Amino acid sequence: MNDRKIPMDGLQAVGVVHAETIPKEELRFGQKACIEIFEEYACALDRFKEHTHFWVLCWLDRGNRDVLQTYSWHLRGEGALPYGVFALRSPCRPNPVSLTLVRLLRREGNLLYVDGLDIFDKTPVLDIKPYMKGDVVFSPKAPYIRPQRAEFVRRMFHKKAVMHHQEECAWLALAVRMALAAEEYLGDITDDSVSVRVRGGGCFIDTVQGLTNARFANPPRFACEGAGHCACEWTKDGMSITTVSRTDPAGHTHDEIMGMDGESLFVILFGKKDEDEGVPLRKKKRG
Repeated sequence: MNDRKIPMDGLQAVGVVHAETIPKEELRFGQKACIEIFEEYACALDRFKEHTHFWVLCWLDRGNRDVLQTYSWHLRGEGALPYGVFALRSPCRPNPVSLTLVRLLRREGNLLYVDGLDIFDKTPVLDIKPYMKGDVVFSPKAPYIRPQRAEFVRRMFHKKAVMHHQEECAWLALAVRMALAAEEYLGDITDDSVSVRVRGGGCFIDTVQGLTNARFANPPRFACEGAGHCACEWTKDGMSITTVSRTDPAGHTHDEIMGMDGESLFVILFGKKDEDEGVPLRKKKRG
């Protein structure tokens, strides 16, 4: 067989997506949707509910198959450089197969209700594979492609935080807001040049670690203390900023924390890195 040819006679959709029609920019962050598995494949769903997350592979029938290089949707504009489509998740590619990680909400017969699907309504589904525990890469190397709109940065951080922490609590919201402030000054907070020292409760510490992809070793970028007001010291290239909570998350809901004014939530302190000093590092203040 010619190694450039794949026999396509047996390739067919196993289902179809049913989803609301929303703007493409919104769809990129995923939405709740229904995947209908065709009746002839229903038995392939046996023991499906033993998993919580799945990879959904779809055929992007509206994608341009002649494109080999394109721009990230985050970076269109003057000075932006193109990527090869194999280095992006663009729907335009020689074989427009999508790969999306979704969370199963419930199953009703051959209907799968999921959250996080970034696919248009009536898109054919090629396959579904379970997300396995061994699929995790906690701190992969990847370029930091920052959305141009601040609201998209916020949604990107929040989605990542919920995926890691698995609960939309007030402490998660506070961690997201502090991480956004750090990102504004330091750039990519998942970069190996950024270290973070955290103080607070378990939910807060867990969310900050998930947002930064920081490990205790290899390289040692993460340290934590489990008592006191929530605070984070973010350090890069010898400079640091420290975010110290002004508000007790226990007295607020997740949505209240996400909607509060930044000055009401925490103070930002600027300074140079001092290895012997714990958080907070008290230098210049900025509300």
